[in-house]
Amino acid sequence: MISLSNCSIVNLRAVTIMKSITEMKQSRNKFIASLVGTILVAVCCFTPLLVITLGTIGLSAFIPYLDFILLPALAVLLIITIVSFIKWRKKTRLTIDE
Repeated sequence: MISLSNCSIVNLRAVTIMKSITEMKQSRNKFIASLVGTILVAVCCFTPLLVITLGTIGLSAFIPYLDFILLPALAVLLIITIVSFIKWRKKTRLTIDE
Protein backbone atom coordinates (compact mmCIF):
# COMPACT_ATOMS: atom_id res chain seq x y z
CA MET A 1 0.00 0.00 0.00
CA ILE A 2 1.28 3.43 -0.92
CA SER A 3 0.96 6.08 1.72
CA LEU A 4 0.25 9.73 1.06
CA SER A 5 3.65 10.76 2.37
CA ASN A 6 5.39 8.62 -0.28
CA CYS A 7 3.22 10.12 -3.03
CA SER A 8 4.00 13.65 -1.91
CA ILE A 9 7.73 12.90 -1.85
CA VAL A 10 7.55 11.47 -5.37
CA ASN A 11 5.56 14.47 -6.60
CA LEU A 12 7.95 16.87 -4.93
CA ARG A 13 10.89 15.09 -6.56
CA ALA A 14 9.18 15.26 -9.98
CA VAL A 15 8.50 18.97 -9.55
CA THR A 16 12.12 19.55 -8.55
CA ILE A 17 13.41 17.66 -11.59
CA MET A 18 11.09 19.54 -13.96
CA LYS A 19 12.14 22.85 -12.42
CA SER A 20 15.84 22.05 -12.84
CA ILE A 21 15.30 20.99 -16.45
CA THR A 22 13.45 24.24 -17.16
CA GLU A 23 16.24 26.27 -15.55
CA MET A 24 18.83 24.35 -17.57
CA LYS A 25 16.97 25.07 -20.82
CA GLN A 26 16.72 28.76 -19.94
CA SER A 27 20.44 28.88 -19.21
CA ARG A 28 21.18 27.18 -22.51
CA ASN A 29 18.95 29.62 -24.40
CA LYS A 30 20.68 32.58 -22.77
CA PHE A 31 24.06 31.13 -23.70
CA ILE A 32 23.00 30.60 -27.32
CA ALA A 33 21.57 34.13 -27.56
CA SER A 34 24.76 35.71 -26.20
CA LEU A 35 26.89 33.53 -28.51
CA VAL A 36 24.88 34.63 -31.56
CA GLY A 37 25.21 38.28 -30.52
CA THR A 38 28.96 37.91 -30.05
CA ILE A 39 29.36 36.28 -33.47
CA LEU A 40 27.27 39.00 -35.10
CA VAL A 41 29.32 41.80 -33.54
CA ALA A 42 32.56 39.98 -34.42
CA VAL A 43 31.47 39.69 -38.05
CA CYS A 44 30.68 43.41 -38.12
CA CYS A 45 34.05 44.23 -36.49
CA PHE A 46 36.33 42.10 -38.61
CA THR A 47 34.70 42.19 -42.03
CA PRO A 48 33.68 45.14 -44.20
CA LEU A 49 30.06 43.99 -44.10
CA LEU A 50 28.82 46.87 -41.95
CA VAL A 51 30.92 49.44 -43.84
CA ILE A 52 29.49 48.32 -47.18
CA THR A 53 25.96 48.30 -45.78
CA LEU A 54 26.25 51.80 -44.31
CA GLY A 55 27.81 53.11 -47.53
CA THR A 56 25.04 51.57 -49.59
CA ILE A 57 22.23 53.17 -47.61
CA GLY A 58 23.95 56.55 -47.48
CA LEU A 59 25.14 56.55 -43.87
CA SER A 60 28.86 56.47 -44.57
CA ALA A 61 29.38 59.46 -42.26
CA PHE A 62 29.05 57.04 -39.30
CA ILE A 63 31.83 54.70 -40.47
CA PRO A 64 34.67 56.43 -38.52
CA TYR A 65 32.69 55.98 -35.28
CA LEU A 66 32.07 52.24 -35.65
CA ASP A 67 35.13 51.33 -33.59
CA PHE A 68 33.80 53.34 -30.65
CA ILE A 69 30.62 51.25 -30.68
CA LEU A 70 31.58 47.81 -31.96
CA LEU A 71 34.71 47.10 -29.92
CA PRO A 72 33.13 47.84 -26.51
CA ALA A 73 30.02 45.91 -27.62
CA LEU A 74 32.25 42.97 -28.54
CA ALA A 75 33.98 43.08 -25.14
CA VAL A 76 30.67 43.23 -23.25
CA LEU A 77 29.15 40.42 -25.28
CA LEU A 78 32.24 38.24 -24.77
CA ILE A 79 31.91 38.71 -21.02
CA ILE A 80 28.18 37.93 -21.13
CA THR A 81 28.87 34.83 -23.23
CA ILE A 82 31.51 33.55 -20.80
CA VAL A 83 29.28 34.15 -17.77
CA SER A 84 26.26 32.49 -19.38
CA PHE A 85 28.40 29.51 -20.45
CA ILE A 86 29.66 29.07 -16.90
CA LYS A 87 26.11 29.23 -15.50
CA TRP A 88 24.85 26.79 -18.12
CA ARG A 89 27.63 24.29 -17.38
CA LYS A 90 27.03 24.62 -13.65
CA LYS A 91 23.30 23.91 -14.05
CA THR A 92 24.04 21.02 -16.41
CA ARG A 93 26.40 19.44 -13.91
CA LEU A 94 23.90 19.88 -11.08
CA THR A 95 21.18 18.23 -13.14
CA ILE A 96 23.41 15.31 -14.13
CA ASP A 97 24.60 14.79 -10.55
CA GLU A 98 21.04 14.60 -9.23
